[in-house]
Amino acid sequence: MYGPWVQDLDHGGRPEIHPCEVIWWRDGSFDAIGPHPHVRWTLVVLQDDSNRFDRYANYDGVPGRPWSQSPRRAHITMSLQAPRGERSLYNISVSEGLRIFEHPGEETPSVTRDYEGRSVLTVSKRMSRPAQVKVRLSELSPDPSNRNKLRCFLDIDVQVGEGDRGKEGFAELSIEHFVPVPVAAIKTLIDLNGRWASGGTPGPVISTAPTTLTIDMSAYNRPSADGSIIDASTISVTFPDDATYTGKLQLPNRIQWSNGSAWTKV
Repeated sequence: MYGPWVQDLDHGGRPEIHPCEVIWWRDGSFDAIGPHPHVRWTLVVLQDDSNRFDRYANYDGVPGRPWSQSPRRAHITMSLQAPRGERSLYNISVSEGLRIFEHPGEETPSVTRDYEGRSVLTVSKRMSRPAQVKVRLSELSPDPSNRNKLRCFLDIDVQVGEGDRGKEGFAELSIEHFVPVPVAAIKTLIDLNGRWASGGTPGPVISTAPTTLTIDMSAYNRPSADGSIIDASTISVTFPDDATYTGKLQLPNRIQWSNGSAWTKV
């Protein structure tokens, strides 16, 4: 809940948030027809209709801007996650609304972000008038709190109201996160899972997911590395204490790295 924290003398001098400008909450797991979203957020942007906070004459002093003066604008930022190797879908819709401003040039119904050449996360505006909600999506990057997930930031802008004294507005938004769509596993030329040798000395241990991989480098007292399976014979791996390298798989048991080194499977 967002709004001015005040002592309202018209309500017995009690402390309260008034006027309330934005309300939000999250629902838990639920089912829907078709794909099954597992979480939903509701955001309500509203303009107070009590006619007590919308004009300068309503204040003893001179506020920078009357608290419920039209129009009301809300800028909301959310952190979104996407599991590595899977696709995630977020849908935005307007459940209810009145006098919602339409942002010029915001008619695009969806935006998708890629990571290492693959589509990973999509935000779709499921509404008949998509320009009512302005959406910006940052680039994806590894989530520092969970190495198996990627993170980005969703910015939402909504404007309501065309005036006061009967021209107030509001918007109720629903944001649904659908269960990630599994990505088909890429069959590689060589089974990457297991221990590998560098310079003849066993050390790195590779573990794969459908399109991603993790390399345990603890044998060399180095941090683990993460990467992607590009195709049947190519991988890309980022070593956090060094750089990102491309690996070419060569039969029967060899990875030739772009820095000139090579690993063989033990």
